[in-house]
Amino acid sequence: MTRARETSRRVPHLAGGVIVLRPWAVDDAPALMAACREPEISHWCTMPSPYSYGHAMAWIGDTGEAWSKGRDAHFAIDDAATGEVVGAIDLVGVDPNDAHGRLRYWVRAARRRKGVARRALSLLAAWAIDELALERLEVCEALGNVGAQRVAEAAGFRPEALYRSYRRLGDHRTDYLLYALPMPSWQVGADWVDGVSEAQDEPLVERP
Repeated sequence: MTRARETSRRVPHLAGGVIVLRPWAVDDAPALMAACREPEISHWCTMPSPYSYGHAMAWIGDTGEAWSKGRDAHFAIDDAATGEVVGAIDLVGVDPNDAHGRLRYWVRAARRRKGVARRALSLLAAWAIDELALERLEVCEALGNVGAQRVAEAAGFRPEALYRSYRRLGDHRTDYLLYALPMPSWQVGADWVDGVSEAQDEPLVERP
């Protein structure tokens, strides 16, 4: 097994046609605050509510050290033509020894269903594999977050496990689906069966 490479500990700029992934900046605080107040984003993502300008500034201030001294790389998703912040994507929990990381993302309501999240996910996954030499990439989404699940599948991730009562969303604990990006090292054949197939047909999504 090849260990992940040590690379520059600065969040890079990644160009992907109609989108750009880049580090967050102080000037992004108003756009971040507005996005985190959108009902669907605030519902599926764990964040303070109501989300304030101060929350945005504090979070942006923490993102630099999160990668330079830690294991989490946070990116703003920009429209390449306008420079507008249209979403966010993170690579978190990067473990150089286990060559592992997990991706999470959101896109503003006005820019959904336009391929933004899929492009961002594919672009960041490619960077994680090519530059960090990660050998396992995951996406973990709430069972009810169908849009995020479809993004993962469109980017080539495959369902691997169902986590029962995995995390609290609001007042309830919620089941989550784990997706993983197939890697050459998997060496699985055509008879490979994902880890969700044997789950009950109608799982209980929320628990008090």
